[in-house]
Amino acid sequence: EFEYLSRLRKEEFSRIIQEAEEHELEEPIEAEAIAALKAASCNVCYKKKYYDVLNDRCVFFPSVARTIVDYSLIEDAERLYYNGEEEFPMEYTAGLRAVASTLAAADDLDYDYMEMLAIPVDL
Repeated sequence: EFEYLSRLRKEEFSRIIQEAEEHELEEPIEAEAIAALKAASCNVCYKKKYYDVLNDRCVFFPSVARTIVDYSLIEDAERLYYNGEEEFPMEYTAGLRAVASTLAAADDLDYDYMEMLAIPVDL
């Protein structure tokens, strides 16, 4: 599970960063902000799993996109950004949320239901 979730997180994170830099931001996101976001994603993304009996598969959640939209990823990244001494740039938050909200709206998962039946991912 660890390798799968690491790859899933990395691919989704890279896609969101790339789209934000290309379409929402005037400049690339600085390395310190990306490092804080990556570290935060390990803390908050894909920490639960739900077995979908209708499709016979495990669904891992919350996604990177969903945690950006609900601010949990940004809040954790703020704590890590320059060791909490600097405020995380609002333009990054706005750009990332614009991309993430589009991605999060595209999934058709019932998170409230999944939350009730989910178990923690033990990594």
